Amino acid sequence: MGSHNWDGPGTPEGAQPSPSPAPPPADSPGSGASAPGAAGGWPAHDAPTTESRPRRRGPFPPRIAPRFGGAPPAPAPPPTGSPIVGPPPPVSGAGHGHSHGTGGLPRVFLVLVALVAVILLGLCAAAVLFNDKNVVPSAAAPVGGGRVEGESEGGVMSERPSLDGIEAAGVTLRERPYEVAFYFQRGTSLLRAGQPAPVPVATLTWTGDLRSTGGDLPSWDARSEITGQGRDGADLGTIDTLLVVETGDVRYLGSAGRSFGGRPWIAITGRERGTFCWPATGYRSTEGNDMPLPLPVTDPAEYLDITSAEVTTESLGDGLTRYTLPSRGLAPGERLTAAIRSLATAIGVDTPEYTLTVTLAAGGVLTGVELTGVGNSQGVVLQMVPRGAVGPVTIAAPPDDQVSR
Repeated sequence: MGSHNWDGPGTPEGAQPSPSPAPPPADSPGSGASAPGAAGGWPAHDAPTTESRPRRRGPFPPRIAPRFGGAPPAPAPPPTGSPIVGPPPPVSGAGHGHSHGTGGLPRVFLVLVALVAVILLGLCAAAVLFNDKNVVPSAAAPVGGGRVEGESEGGVMSERPSLDGIEAAGVTLRERPYEVAFYFQRGTSLLRAGQPAPVPVATLTWTGDLRSTGGDLPSWDARSEITGQGRDGADLGTIDTLLVVETGDVRYLGSAGRSFGGRPWIAITGRERGTFCWPATGYRSTEGNDMPLPLPVTDPAEYLDITSAEVTTESLGDGLTRYTLPSRGLAPGERLTAAIRSLATAIGVDTPEYTLTVTLAAGGVLTGVELTGVGNSQGVVLQMVPRGAVGPVTIAAPPDDQVSR
């Protein structure tokens, strides 16, 4: 059996005490001279040395003084780059002693770049939120799923293929004489004489035919009739029969329900000249007067002057295409502005709300224009169906001695 060291009190029974080793030289690290306070004998244990270094990893020998004297073994040199001796010296041209990340860039630089990116993203998000809360709808913003055409953004006008086609159809219509069948209906507050009480007139309907010479400054005339319908839809009879003639800048109105100073015609001049009818005897307004009733423009070419709008296109077959343009977001040209002003006067609304529908046949030929009232203009309908004139169109003003000026 091998020898045992016993650190407990006494000696176990039957055990032989371990032989004492030979005393070390006086100058050895384990001699009594190197252990202050020992009375000439061997110390039971040498206290382990302590060092203020990080915990080491790897198969390095413990730095503890030998138990039985003698010089401790020399420690193996730590590998280059270990935490004992620190990082290797920097490579020339790869940095200046700072910590580096991927690609040799300083870690501080990468952190600064990330911080700047976060700040920029925050500013962009704030700008988006601010714009969403303070956005002003564009005049041509989509409201019905159609294509916005002709909108000016940054001084550049967007493409407008449909609007160009619509405008070209109006130009083509006026290249030669043409005729128009028109229909206009709106609500009214007229009363028709009746027993035992006046009968309210629910709607007023104006129908007729217009002839035009065409050209840039066309002359035209119209023969028409205005009728009234009751609340139950019953026909209440003719309100007026109206003749209109326009040559140059003078419009002549002839009403079956009124004479003008003993003459059958009245002349109206000026850019704001309009069309009116006068109710026949037996009709009056709820206010008790017989003021003339304004009527809108019924030439479809006047409604095709559009600067920008949202356009919805629908194919109807047989070469027909229908274009629908809501008034919201529609920017009218000069002629359309004047036509809508006449409609506003006719229905008693400052800014009519409507949907404009234009129908073109193959080759861009205009076949129909319709305005349908919405919103504050519910119940308003204006339909215009153009066609080529059967023969030459000649427009003549009424004899001067029959005109009241």
